[in-house]
Amino acid sequence: MVADRENFFHLLYDGKVYQWRLSRGIHVFTNLTKLPHMKLEGEPEKIYQRASVRKRRALELAVRLLEIGNIDLVVEELKAIASDHGNGPGETSICYHGKEKWFMSSSTIVAVNIDVRRSRLLYCRGNPCLNPFIDYSGLVQKL
Repeated sequence: MVADRENFFHLLYDGKVYQWRLSRGIHVFTNLTKLPHMKLEGEPEKIYQRASVRKRRALELAVRLLEIGNIDLVVEELKAIASDHGNGPGETSICYHGKEKWFMSSSTIVAVNIDVRRSRLLYCRGNPCLNPFIDYSGLVQKL
């Protein structure tokens, strides 16, 4: 992601650079982005569908963030969303609980404030329902 006060872009590199200009608001990114040229069939399509369920659930929960004016409360709400199991822990829950070869390696929360020094950056190794978020906001606040 690249952003300033007027522009917000999602960039992805896969042999070439793909760029999407995003509107102001809440955006959810999963570990899978379907590129325009991709045709999904079989297991890749099922994996993408499960990621889409997680993304829809995250957007559904994130809508209430628009009403919160305090960035610290927003971060707490984002941590709760990251730990969400929806209809139970599994491959379609935001807090992903998959089979042996697929697992949740980490979660990152980036909350950008108008005053960049008040922005927040948190990282959780593994599942957020089992592990704490480590606050690296001090790195941003030194800018």
